[in-house]
Amino acid sequence: GDAIVYPSTTMHEVVPVRSGIRLVSITFIESMVPDQQARQLLYDLNEVSALEGNNMAFENRMRLELVRSNLLRMWSTA
Repeated sequence: GDAIVYPSTTMHEVVPVRSGIRLVSITFIESMVPDQQARQLLYDLNEVSALEGNNMAFENRMRLELVRSNLLRMWSTA
């Protein structure tokens, strides 16, 4: 089976099941970063890293990871 996970701020629609069954599990995950804008910036940095993959020079990838990690530490409440 598949699972679809998305932020609770995402607009979505539930449509009737045409065949098979729908199983639903609802859970909430609390972020270590309380500020939504800070979370979005961290997400965007992760997306750049994921999209660039091995196309990015190693030094630039490590620099991006350092910035991401430092922002996570700075904005985290944990």
